[in-house]
Amino acid sequence: MSAEVVALADVRGQESVLAAAARYLPPVMSPAQLGKELDVTVRTLERWRVAGEGPAYQNPNGTRFYRYYGSDVEAWLENRRPGVSAPGPNTNL
Repeated sequence: MSAEVVALADVRGQESVLAAAARYLPPVMSPAQLGKELDVTVRTLERWRVAGEGPAYQNPNGTRFYRYYGSDVEAWLENRRPGVSAPGPNTNL
């Protein structure tokens, strides 16, 4: 399924396809869960967090535990250009 979600995200302008992909995402995910869904490593998600490039995340009470909301991941996937890890600074959101 993870490759499915990424492949669907690369198709721009097809909101119904992206909405279908979002239905498969859990409402809240740990980095390990999201990594499995996106077919990336936890280290890649960490690099994206540090660089401010990946999906939005939550860090409850400043702990070392990060959580990703399915709606935030969906929004990130919708704004992502094929072949780019995240929307760039000049992306009109």
